[in-house]
Amino acid sequence: MAYKGIILVLLFLTCSAALSAPWGSGAPPDSILTASSLRDSLRYPLRDIKIYGNRITKDKIILHELPVHLGDTLTEEQVRESQQRVYNIGLFNSADVVLWNDTLTRSAIMYIVVSERWYIFPQIILGVKDRGWTDIFTKGSKLYGGLAGVDYNFLGLNEKLYAGGVLGYDPWADLEYDRIALNRDQTLLLDLSLSTSRTLNQSDTLYTQGLSFNEISYNATGQMHWRVNQRLTVSGTAGFQSLHLSNPNARLTLNPSGNDNSPLVSVSIAYDSRDVVEYPMFGTWFQMSLSRTGFDQYIHYENFSIDLRRYIPTWWGISFCFRAATTLSYDGTDPVYNHVFLGLNERVRGDFFTKREGEDLAIGSAEIRIPLLAPRIYKWSTAPRYLPEQFTIWKFGIYATLFADAGVPWFRDQRLADQQWSNGAGAGIDLLFPYGIVTRFEYAIGTVKGQFIFDVGASF
Repeated sequence: MAYKGIILVLLFLTCSAALSAPWGSGAPPDSILTASSLRDSLRYPLRDIKIYGNRITKDKIILHELPVHLGDTLTEEQVRESQQRVYNIGLFNSADVVLWNDTLTRSAIMYIVVSERWYIFPQIILGVKDRGWTDIFTKGSKLYGGLAGVDYNFLGLNEKLYAGGVLGYDPWADLEYDRIALNRDQTLLLDLSLSTSRTLNQSDTLYTQGLSFNEISYNATGQMHWRVNQRLTVSGTAGFQSLHLSNPNARLTLNPSGNDNSPLVSVSIAYDSRDVVEYPMFGTWFQMSLSRTGFDQYIHYENFSIDLRRYIPTWWGISFCFRAATTLSYDGTDPVYNHVFLGLNERVRGDFFTKREGEDLAIGSAEIRIPLLAPRIYKWSTAPRYLPEQFTIWKFGIYATLFADAGVPWFRDQRLADQQWSNGAGAGIDLLFPYGIVTRFEYAIGTVKGQFIFDVGASF
C-alpha cells in the first residue's frame, strides 16, 4: 500500500537547521558513554543489557532482536548487528549500542540508547499510484487522497493497528491488525486484514480488446510468520478474494458468471541481513514465494517469485548493490487482472515511463552508492516546547549513485529469447530524510535517449 507522506516530506524539508547532539532524554550519563572502550569490552563476557529511551516500547521487543545473549564474549560484528537490528524494528529515530568495561567484575555491560518515533498518527494520505509523479497535474493524474488512523506500536508491543481509505485514482479501504505475537518469545506473528478496492485495469493488449474497466475486489487474509531466527522468516498466507469487473461486456473473468470468487494460499521464505532497511549499504535480502489461487475448474493458477538483493561495502563508505528478480505464472489460465507490468510498480531507469505487459517478468539492477553526507542523527535543539520530543530527533543523509537497469515482461506463449529488453544507465542524487523517507533525483539514458526521473523510496 503506497501512502508516502508528502506532507511529512514537506515538514522534514523545511525543519530548522539548528541541529545538535543526538541524545534524547533518558540516556545514560555521559561518563558511561565516554568511558566505553569497545576493544576492552570485547575481552569480557556480557553481564547485563540496559535499555534507555524507550518510554512506550517494551524492553522485550528490543531484547528479542538482539543476536547476543548474557554470557557471550561479543565480537565487533555482533555489536554492529545489534545496533542495526534495533533500528530496523522501525520504531526509533535513532538507536545506539554502547559497551562499558567493568574491570572490577571483569565483565561487559551493553547499553542500548533509543529515541522513539511518534507512533500514533491521524493520517492524511496523499500519494500517487504506480509512481506516476510527473503526471500529477495532468488529466491522466494518478493522484489519490484520504484519511487513516494508525498505531505502529500498539500497547508498546510493535503491533500495528490500521484503518484507512482513499478516494481519487484507484480508491480503496483497508483494516489491518499486524504483528500479533502468538507466543512469549515473539517468534510466531500473525497479520490480519480486510480490504476492498476499485482498480483501473492497466492491460492494453488484445486481452482487453480496447475495453476500459475497473476491477472491484473484496479480500480477507491471514498471514502467519515464523521467525526462525533474527534473519530468517517463513510465512504462510490463507485468504479469500471476491472479484468482478465494472464492465461485464469485457468477459475477462475466469468464471463465466462474471464473479471470480476464490480462496488463495501462499508460502514464502525471507532472509534479511541488511544493515538499514530503508537504504541498505551492506547485507543481503532474499525472498522466494509460491502462491496458489483457486481450486475449481475455472480458477486455478499459480505464481512463483524470487527476489535477491546484495549490498557489498567497499572503500570510503561506497557500496556496490545488485538485484535480480523474477515473477512466473503457470498452471491454468492467468487472468488479465493478475498480469505484471514494467512501467508501473516495477520500473527500468532509461525506459521509466513506458508501460509493458506480460504474465512473467524478469528485472535486474546494479548500483554504486557513494556517500556525500553519511547518514547522521541530529537533535533539533531550538524546537518549540510544545513539539513532542519524537519530532526533534532527525536523520539525514545524501548519496550520489551510478546505476544500470534492465527488465522484460513476456507471455507464456512467447520465447524469452525473442523479447526486447528495456534497459538504461545513469546517475543520481538520493536524499535520506527522517522516518525512513528517501527521495531520488536521477538522469538515465537507455531505451529512451535521456530522461529525468523523480521517485520516492530507495531503488531497491
